Amino acid sequence: MQYRLTWLAIVLTFLFIIPGEVVGHFLAFLYRLLISGLFFSGNTIFDMSTHGWFSRIGSEGVSSALQGLVAALLAALVCDKFIRVADFRMVAYADTALVVAITAFGLFTSYAESGLGMNNFVIVSNTVGLVAGLFVAAEHIRDKQEERRRVLDFAAKAKRAAKS
Repeated sequence: MQYRLTWLAIVLTFLFIIPGEVVGHFLAFLYRLLISGLFFSGNTIFDMSTHGWFSRIGSEGVSSALQGLVAALLAALVCDKFIRVADFRMVAYADTALVVAITAFGLFTSYAESGLGMNNFVIVSNTVGLVAGLFVAAEHIRDKQEERRRVLDFAAKAKRAAKS
């Protein structure tokens, strides 16, 4: 099958990441509100041995990765509704390259201004979530495309059999 609209899917998926980040931020806020206060309050046994880093990673890192995961999943799935014939594995690779390049630029400028800090960790964990979401969505969409193709092939065979 030819994937002529892959270039458009790359652009649209990258653009749909922005509204996906808004939805992901809402879910990350709910995560911090419900989960972080219970398990990552800073008073656990793990925080004593890691000097508080366990709670920082559990609250900020996981919520940021969740935000990126939701953003990428929504972006790819919404794009699949508009463009049904695109190679979403290629979309995932291309958008990953764009996101990693922007992240590297952001990390270098942030490091030049203020050095290493928690904001750099949040940026990296969001990028990890975005990359994971893009590839999970790509495999899901690829399975849906194969199922659509099988259904269309079966319907075409039935029509040919009825004509002959």
